[in-house]
Amino acid sequence: MLTSKENHFFTGHRHEVENLSRILASGRVPHGFLITGTRGLGKATLAYRLARLILRGGMENAGSGNLFGTPEIDFGMSSAHPIFAKISAGTHPDLMVLEKNSNEEKNEITVDDVRKISGFLRLTSAESGWRVVIIDSVDEMNRNAANALLKILEEPTAKSFLILISHSPGRLIPTIKSRCCMLKLNLLKEQEIIEIFAGIGADKDDFAIAVCEGSPGVALMFAQNNAREVYEDFLRIISAMPEPDIEKILEFAEKASGRNEEIWHIANYLIERFIALAAKYSAGLEVIFSLREEKAAVEKLASISSIEKLLELASRLQEWHFGDEIFHLDRRAIMTDIFNLFKKAA
Repeated sequence: MLTSKENHFFTGHRHEVENLSRILASGRVPHGFLITGTRGLGKATLAYRLARLILRGGMENAGSGNLFGTPEIDFGMSSAHPIFAKISAGTHPDLMVLEKNSNEEKNEITVDDVRKISGFLRLTSAESGWRVVIIDSVDEMNRNAANALLKILEEPTAKSFLILISHSPGRLIPTIKSRCCMLKLNLLKEQEIIEIFAGIGADKDDFAIAVCEGSPGVALMFAQNNAREVYEDFLRIISAMPEPDIEKILEFAEKASGRNEEIWHIANYLIERFIALAAKYSAGLEVIFSLREEKAAVEKLASISSIEKLLELASRLQEWHFGDEIFHLDRRAIMTDIFNLFKKAA
């Protein structure tokens, strides 16, 4: 799958992009943008499109809307364009990208990482006259890093632009949000997600599109990792409750906790989805199922459990995920314990 910096295709979010164009065309451009929304909506893709616009000199035309005040901002750029090629390769001298390095032991962006931004912004631009920083994501900054970023936002450098990405803006300190222009991306419609699959040359996956809940990034991750097979394995275990096959549980836990990080996220996403469906079904609410096996498993669990137990199960699942994120617990043990919680709920 193309990374955000390699992706030339962007669709949906028409209202948000028009709003961004209107801001840029007004000539009153802020020092920083904060792009928010749930994971997989295209926030990073939009951030790189904005960075390309700035670095090709697009900011020089800010405030030049047409006679009717309609902004005419073209965010598109051919992948053959030299600026696109440099950004895609990570070699553009006027762009700095700050993100958590998954190959390192640290699981956050530190104050030392953020301090590098100040030095970068003080350098003379090599090409466009502007220098751009993308932080993906500000959610992964620790407290000291957030305070260092706030100082940079409070004392902006001329012809510099910060693009911040956040999946959970509620966690940010309010002063960072107040110093930025916020652009919130919303969930996409199914047809828009289908267009994204076609636009990047990915095979359409009906299951992935049906369960992604409006997030094209989630849909693409599901499609490329055969998420339906992962879910069907899970459903077979649940359908055997309250006496599930222990060997099947261990196999599932082993697969989910393996080297493929995306399988772990897929498994947890689908388990959370299943619990939510089961709780809705138990409460007598309308439920739309993606698979025949899903409907059968929900009906089975709802018949031997209660909505109170299912809601408690959902709460405990959140606790496990928090522990994994903060303390890096044994994922194989976590997944095994999740099935034990299902058994108790039954």
